[in-house]
Amino acid sequence: MIQRVQNLYLLTILILNIVYKALSNQLLENYTIFIQISSVDKYMILTCILSFISLIYYRRRNIQLLFNNINVYFQLLSLLFLIFNQYKFSLAHVLVMITIVLILFANRGIRRDEDLINSIDRLR
Repeated sequence: MIQRVQNLYLLTILILNIVYKALSNQLLENYTIFIQISSVDKYMILTCILSFISLIYYRRRNIQLLFNNINVYFQLLSLLFLIFNQYKFSLAHVLVMITIVLILFANRGIRRDEDLINSIDRLR
């Protein structure tokens, strides 16, 4: 499962989002008693779930592409929320941009695998 490069990208996305969520919770605990989940955090949690589902479906490349495309849209929505809600450039902006790039790299790797398998099927 992890031997394919696109799965490494998806695993990296999953780890980055979990680390960001853990760090943001630690920073918020110092300032507030009741932590409310913002819309950006909801999208980060949803991105973690979609990345994990996409990582599990490593044998079904079409479903993996579908989940990755949905994941890109949610990442773009979270980036828009971050841009309109925060006026300073922060770690969250960088994280979302990195995850979008990694998802696009994973999609490119999945498409390459699909093209390779289709070309092998044509030779049979």
